[in-house]
Amino acid sequence: MTSQEEKIRVNARIPKSLYDYVCSEYDNVSQAINEDLEKLRELKNSEMSYKADNSIQASHTLADNIIPEHTDAIQTSHTLANNVIHDLTATTEEQKTRIEYYKAQVTALNAEITRLKNTIMEISGSYRTCKTTGT
Repeated sequence: MTSQEEKIRVNARIPKSLYDYVCSEYDNVSQAINEDLEKLRELKNSEMSYKADNSIQASHTLADNIIPEHTDAIQTSHTLANNVIHDLTATTEEQKTRIEYYKAQVTALNAEITRLKNTIMEISGSYRTCKTTGT
């Protein structure tokens, strides 16, 4: 694509993790989109070549070119994703346990507040009785 070529705006919704990765690897999202769409076009063009009789022959297949190069990266990403899921699940369970503990503490504190209110009311009632009777 030349710098003078007409440009259009595109919009897409992508996962935040992918956006964060793109931002860490490229100067800007437009650069990433342009470079990777060019790579996709080159890949598609190199996958097919036309014979003289216009039948399509696969000159490069995904299995031959893409998969072996990226299998380790895919497996590493998969392992990392599983580790993140495991960590998040453990964190969620820990937070649930804490919430239950805090709920029990709130219930106990509310019971103590009620008990203290009743004690104050009793003392206040006794004080009023003593004051009116003069004892």
